[in-house]
Amino acid sequence: MFDPIEIGARLRAARQAAGISQREVARRIAAHVGAESFSSGAVHMIEVGHRTPTLGTLDAFAAAVGLSLTVVLEKSTRSGTFIRVDSELAPYFTELNALSEEELAQVLRLARLWSKAPGEVREAIVTILRAR
Repeated sequence: MFDPIEIGARLRAARQAAGISQREVARRIAAHVGAESFSSGAVHMIEVGHRTPTLGTLDAFAAAVGLSLTVVLEKSTRSGTFIRVDSELAPYFTELNALSEEELAQVLRLARLWSKAPGEVREAIVTILRAR
């Protein structure tokens, strides 16, 4: 659905245009997702399309370089590649390629909320989804 090389190139171009180093992007991603660290090597792998980030990480990367996740994804061609979602939610997602633009926007909003939700909220949501 999304071409990781195209997305990576778009993120790299935005980072370079903003004059931000890969190390600084890694620091911003870590702060955004509440992680202890995120490596500049991982940033490089995303930029060259060799690593497919979760939607939460992709959202953090986009924010770090001054883009919205929607802008990063909406211009990408649908090519059969998938963006990884957190493993707890994976069973509840179909191929993103099958979603309408409105549904995709809803999934992206959910992913942003999910990445910021405390663990107990995530557990409650997964419990509700499993009950259906």
